Amino acid sequence: MLATGGTSFRRRDEPPNDGVLGPALFCECLPARCIAWERGSARAAEERRAASQVLRFAAPAIPTSASPEVIAAQNYLFNAQFDAMAYLDGKFQLSPWVATRWEFLASENAWRFWIRDDLTFSNGDPLTAEDVAFTAHLIATQLPPLPQKSVMAKLIAARVVDRFTVDLLTSERDASLLYGMPYFLVLPQRYYQQVGKEQFGLKPIGSGPFELAEFRPGDSIVYRRRTDRLHPLRSPIATELRWKAVPEPTAMYNGIRAGELDGAFSGLTVEQAEQAKKDGLSLATVSPVSLVIAIDRAASEKYTPALLDRRVRQALNYAIDRDTIIKTLFRGFAKPQNQIALPDTPPADPTIPPIPYDVGLAKRLLAEAGYPNGFRITNPIDYQSVGLNGAVMLAVQDAWRQIGVEVGLNIVDNAVWTDKMYARNNVTRNELTQSSGQDNNGLLLYYRGFITCNNPPPRIIWCVPEFDYFMDQAYAEPDTERRIALIRAAVRAHTAEWPYIYLLAAPTYVVGGPKVRAMNVETLTFWRPDTVYKVE
Repeated sequence: MLATGGTSFRRRDEPPNDGVLGPALFCECLPARCIAWERGSARAAEERRAASQVLRFAAPAIPTSASPEVIAAQNYLFNAQFDAMAYLDGKFQLSPWVATRWEFLASENAWRFWIRDDLTFSNGDPLTAEDVAFTAHLIATQLPPLPQKSVMAKLIAARVVDRFTVDLLTSERDASLLYGMPYFLVLPQRYYQQVGKEQFGLKPIGSGPFELAEFRPGDSIVYRRRTDRLHPLRSPIATELRWKAVPEPTAMYNGIRAGELDGAFSGLTVEQAEQAKKDGLSLATVSPVSLVIAIDRAASEKYTPALLDRRVRQALNYAIDRDTIIKTLFRGFAKPQNQIALPDTPPADPTIPPIPYDVGLAKRLLAEAGYPNGFRITNPIDYQSVGLNGAVMLAVQDAWRQIGVEVGLNIVDNAVWTDKMYARNNVTRNELTQSSGQDNNGLLLYYRGFITCNNPPPRIIWCVPEFDYFMDQAYAEPDTERRIALIRAAVRAHTAEWPYIYLLAAPTYVVGGPKVRAMNVETLTFWRPDTVYKVE
């Protein structure tokens, strides 16, 4: 079984192990106990920390900006340099960070945050409430919206109370705002305004224990540990962190084996994860990731009206053999997805039935919709060539061909895919776009940012008003059980419209080289490199 941040992935032919260690590669336990980086105590006693603590990591993609403004799902790339308002662990527990405590102001639909008074940016400026308010203002008002807006949808303004107290105001009562705080990496107001948005994206500064040394957009990021002053909360061991984009899984794994890389963050296949253990490498499985295909309503109206018929969207879902894809490509270490919520997470509604693999029913639905001989989707499926995405898209293409539906495939790089999903830089979506995501805070916040009707028109993928209705109630509800019940009602309303091609949820792998210790990855998005080090 794979234990992955609250979700367990067991091979379909693997019996329960009653809580003891499972197969040689994986363990069944609480997320925080499933990190297998440390070796036995006898070996650890013999190990000596290496003289050089320059660590080289690979990620499937590097953004085109070094500012957290560019993307929220890859916060782990920015957490060396920036501090978040709060931290969220693998069990969805919030802990203070920049904010030491918080309180809801019911009369104003606002949250008051008290922040630390001992943090400084790498240029010497202190981090104050002004910087928090400035960052909140960018999230609330920037157009096109910043990715962080998707997890703080109701945030509308900020108000400085005093030097180290700030209020974040929401358009209505919003209990979910707190769970957006781990994505809230505080930016320096004075420096940002001095250099401007574009220059800040190339040479940002933060309050974290590292500062940017080198940045090549889309290729690499290098951080060096700050020497100006000690961080009051963080004491990293590494002196330098080198991130490199390695989109091809084989190249990523070969880099680990050859000693050219010290760690690989996601992108690896199941086979490589299994081989990693045999090769004496450290392996952890973290936050499961969904793999779905989003159907864009506006693009469908323009190019392929057949997709506007719900029966057609159902047929496309019924035509896919998820079990075979999981068995052959993921070796059983994945779960079929039948809704926008990830399996085994709090928002997942257990009353929604599995999606059957039924070619006959798919053909009948197409015939009822007026397409007995199928049809052609005008534009190809846009997808990122990361991990097994390409193989899965080929399987989908072949499955649809069996019911007479033809579609092409188009690989797009990370920057183009991000622009498409966030409707930036005048880039528009095709009818179908492969999408992936995690639910690190257990409230469906990340997904809501894409599927809400409240987005600006270019960003709306498929509007389901009932989804927003229930989600608004859920985020205003302080009681956890009632909140989850309302989120599940929203999920049911969304699923009933079939606005996605639901595929599967698979674990994310993080691999460390044989000399790497203490990676301590509970959740990938919120990972900080403070404990990791190398031995001789």
